[in-house]
Amino acid sequence: MKGLSSPDPVVRADSAWYLGRYYFKGTIQYEKGVPATEEVVKLLIRNLNDENQDARLKAVEALTNIGGPKAKSAVPALIEQIKKGHQFRGSLLLALSYIGSEAKEAIPIILECTKDKDDATREYAVAALANVDANTERTIRILGEALNDESSRVRQRATRELGYQTPIPEPIIRALERAAHDNDEYVAKTAKQALESIRKNK
Repeated sequence: MKGLSSPDPVVRADSAWYLGRYYFKGTIQYEKGVPATEEVVKLLIRNLNDENQDARLKAVEALTNIGGPKAKSAVPALIEQIKKGHQFRGSLLLALSYIGSEAKEAIPIILECTKDKDDATREYAVAALANVDANTERTIRILGEALNDESSRVRQRATRELGYQTPIPEPIIRALERAAHDNDEYVAKTAKQALESIRKNK
């Protein structure tokens, strides 16, 4: 944990990455000296404003790996970073996605990002909305609208996320059926998988 406060930006970045991997792999063991999650999150939040870009990005990735309720305290800081328009907004949105329903205060900025001009930002905003505001009429409607996005990445993400939402209204199902014939093979494949999942859950 001391590495997160090192004067060396490479050490700060590497420390965030290694801590994130601990949580991601589920191998966290306090008796081996790995710090408590609350302490880690506080330091990672601070490092979101690190002067070094790589250190900032690795802090975001570590928060993503921690995810869930344990990372809830990072939500305001993640929102702030998205508003600053950093080039790794996709990673920030992914972190919110992994925090899930505990990040509901981020819904307004996520909705804003679903209309961003950047393809990757829209893609991860769709994923974040599907996880933070799951199974709501608003989210399902926006995912349905994203099936018509000009970016195949966004369309594929929307089809995938719709497969996990419920209930899916008939107009969205018909849109997914059209997506199953999308010119992009990956969109078409994911749409077919989503339809199969929706039909199983009916």
